[in-house]
Amino acid sequence: MSDTGSGGPAAIAAAATIQPTPEGEPAAEVPAAAQAQAAAQRMQTYLLLGIYLLLTCFALYFAADFVLPILVAILLKLVLAPLVRQVTRLRIPEPIGAGIVLSALTCIILYGGYALSAPAAEWVTRIPERLYVLRAHLRQMEGPIDFLRDAGKSIDQLSEIAAPAEPVAAPAQAVVAEPLFGPGLVLSETASLTVSIGSMLVLLYFLLASGDMFLRKLVTVLPTLRDKKQAVEIARQVQSDVSHYLLTITIINTVLGATLGFTMMLLGMPSPWLWGALLGILNFIPFLGPAACFVIVALAAFMSFPDWQTAILPPLAVLVYCTIEGQFLTPAIVARNLVLNPVAVFIALLFCGWIWGVIGVVVSVPLLAVVKILCDRVAPLAPIGEFLGR
Repeated sequence: MSDTGSGGPAAIAAAATIQPTPEGEPAAEVPAAAQAQAAAQRMQTYLLLGIYLLLTCFALYFAADFVLPILVAILLKLVLAPLVRQVTRLRIPEPIGAGIVLSALTCIILYGGYALSAPAAEWVTRIPERLYVLRAHLRQMEGPIDFLRDAGKSIDQLSEIAAPAEPVAAPAQAVVAEPLFGPGLVLSETASLTVSIGSMLVLLYFLLASGDMFLRKLVTVLPTLRDKKQAVEIARQVQSDVSHYLLTITIINTVLGATLGFTMMLLGMPSPWLWGALLGILNFIPFLGPAACFVIVALAAFMSFPDWQTAILPPLAVLVYCTIEGQFLTPAIVARNLVLNPVAVFIALLFCGWIWGVIGVVVSVPLLAVVKILCDRVAPLAPIGEFLGR
């Protein structure tokens, strides 16, 4: 049988081919079978992408002990890389410069923790003594609380009258449960945290000491000169934007904490620099961090001052400073293309907190900033970067 017959392959190919038409006439429509096949392929692609994302989420959840030290080391490398480059300009080799910068950072953190540990321990030990001041403030609210308590008792009495009497059950035997938090669990968590911090510091040192080694290897394996130039440009720009963003946020939070500490000292708040350091650290967590600092400072103030007119001033200062920083200072200093969408930030907080806990909440916003900067520099990912921006 000839291939030109009505049922041959040539006829099928001719029917599926779009023939050119003269100018002004509509083009031939794509066959319905081809449209259905393309739609099925798109649906299959979306389903595979959804399955891949779900598997990625669960992999990140179960591999938290392995992934978190790597992510934290990469983020810190982006922040500290400019400092290492400044040290190497003094004709100091990169491994020695990385050791100097990392040692200085570790000493600063250890000294800050040691300086703040004494006032924090004092507050914890003196909480029972300060509770009587808080009870004095709560007594002013006894009137409304008693009214609500009496209303609840009246509702309970009415429900007992309306409900039929139930037989009295035999008392159940008491079961003594083992404590959830014991010395073994504390030692286990401490050992795990120590191993994670140690591995993160070692990896951070190697990343800082290697310099641009990975970028040079990437340029080596790329095939064309155009791809090499584009890779170098994207890598340089991403590293510059991320380091600028993280350093800017760190400086803003440091200044904010110092300002609050000085204000607390003027207001007569005990351990003023403790509350400034608390705000500077918690402000790395948008929304949740300032809210937690406000609640903690409010409780501490009402346990420190006998009159509420003075006790309301410290939490009010936290509220004013956080509002000024979040609404005016940060948007004015940080580049507009680096300002993140609040909805995307809140979703990132929930997601990273779900898979990685407290550490995930801390690294969620810097990680989101890295993703946005990378999406802005890679053309196919530009729509995602547009969504993540404000």
